Amino acid sequence: ADAAKVRTAYETLGVAQDATNADIKTAYRRLMNRNHPDKIAPGNPDAAVLAEAERRTREVRTAYDLLKARRAIR
Repeated sequence: ADAAKVRTAYETLGVAQDATNADIKTAYRRLMNRNHPDKIAPGNPDAAVLAEAERRTREVRTAYDLLKARRAIR
């Protein structure tokens, strides 16, 4: 189960398992910039779009936190 979570985390961030820590951090920041509800709010999205952005943000953050802990990313 743990290996599946790690594999899913890499897929969520869109990086290969042999990616560098810097690549992982860059992917995380790019995805957070693209998906964070505060970043899309100026466009006046409807509630469903905001809810999806919040879900995606949580998913990306969870994936990054898992990899960060496993790989000791600072």
